[in-house]
Parts: sequence; C-alpha cells; structure tokens
Amino acid sequence: MKYLERRIGSVLALWLSLALTVQAADIGPKWQIGDRWSVETQTIQTPASQKSERSRGVVWNFHVAGEEKVGEQDCFRVEITCADTRRKQPNVTIWVGRQTGMLTRLTSRIPMEGKYAEYTESYSMADGVPTPVLGIIPSLPLDLPILTEAARNSKSLEPAVYESVSGSGQTKNLNDVRFAYSVTQTISPVPQNRIKSLSENIHASESVQVRISAGQHDVEQVWTAEKPWPIYSNNGVSVSRLKNFIPADQKEGE
Repeated sequence: MKYLERRIGSVLALWLSLALTVQAADIGPKWQIGDRWSVETQTIQTPASQKSERSRGVVWNFHVAGEEKVGEQDCFRVEITCADTRRKQPNVTIWVGRQTGMLTRLTSRIPMEGKYAEYTESYSMADGVPTPVLGIIPSLPLDLPILTEAARNSKSLEPAVYESVSGSGQTKNLNDVRFAYSVTQTISPVPQNRIKSLSENIHASESVQVRISAGQHDVEQVWTAEKPWPIYSNNGVSVSRLKNFIPADQKEGE
C-alpha cells in the first residue's frame, strides 16, 4: 500500500512538474517595442501612514520605448512615469536583457526644486549566470525574477550573486561603491484560493508564484501567461497590481 502511495505521489509530482513547465511557457517579460501597461502601487499601511498621501494608490505607466546595448547585452529600455503629473514622483528608466530577462540598469530622476536629481544603478552577473534583481525603489516594486526556460524547469535557483554599482557601468572607477547580493528564487503553482483573491479572470493553470529572497528582503509575485508584468507583487513595503496591458500591435481603446 505504501509503495502504491509513493508511486501515485511520484506520478503526481511528475505531472505537476510537466504541467508547470507548460503553464510557464508564455510567462515572463517577453516584450515588444511599443508595448504599454499600467501598474497601481500602494504603500502597505501602518498606523503612521494611514492618513498620508503615500498610502493612497499611485498609477504608473510603463512603455517599452526601444532597445539599447548595456555592455554586451541587448536590452529593452522601459520608460516608467507616474500617471498623475501633479504628484512629485520620480521618472524611472529600466534596461532589461532581451535574452536573459535580467534587470541590467535602473535610472531614477527625482524632481527637486525645479530640477531633477538623477541616480543610476547597474547590475551585473557575478558568475555569468543571470540572476533575479531586487529594485531600489521600495514604493515602486521593480523586482525582476529570472523566468527563462531553464529557470522555470529547475523551479528554484540556488543562491546566486549579482553585483550592483552606482553609475552607468560603462566605465570602472576605483571609487565606485559596489555591493554584492546573494539571492534565491523559487517558482511554484499558484494555489487556487490565491488566484480567486486576485482575479476571477485568471486561472491557476496559466500562472506561477515567484518568491525572491536576499537577506531579510523577501518579494512575492504572481505572473500569468501573456502578461508583461506580474499581476501582483509585494516587496514588504508596497503592493502593486497590473491594471491593463496594451500590446504594441494594438491601438489604445481597441
């Protein structure tokens, strides 16, 4: 009897593994130049933030504006702006590897007294293997997992290391401040009750749950098929939800 139970368990595990591989086939940042989507973020409320403006939702517009090289990588350039121009929010640009899906560079332009203070951080693979990267703007979750076929099939990534450095990364300066981060990632099916709490229009068979961890920093995301961004993301400071997606070949309003 125990042998039969083990056999059934093995078959079920194999089926789930194969199903997850199929489910994830169209999941991840498979973008085209011209794609647009919007994301609503909300700071996780604490007693101190309940009455503040930051606790209210903020809508961000994403636009895949072009393609550029960052080092040796061909990258998508994505422009991110706040939908409410009255709010003093940063303009952000991210570069993401076309083949790897790895966040390679992030530039934030923060409005200050009629000017913009610009900050750039670049990310590189310490051992040549693409890694998840945790974003540097807590109020705008830009954490990106690795959802290549190899990463999806393995279900989890062993602790990997990526390096961040202030600046464009085009030149090396001995005075640059560099940090190394050890990060892990797991991919699993989304529980049915979790799906229902997010949306009635998505199915567990088309979605995966991703967890990224680095030190005390944990991120939970839900990605679904043919969407350019996680439909849900929680980085411990703010929660974001995908509002809409306009593919490059579709005009707004269609």
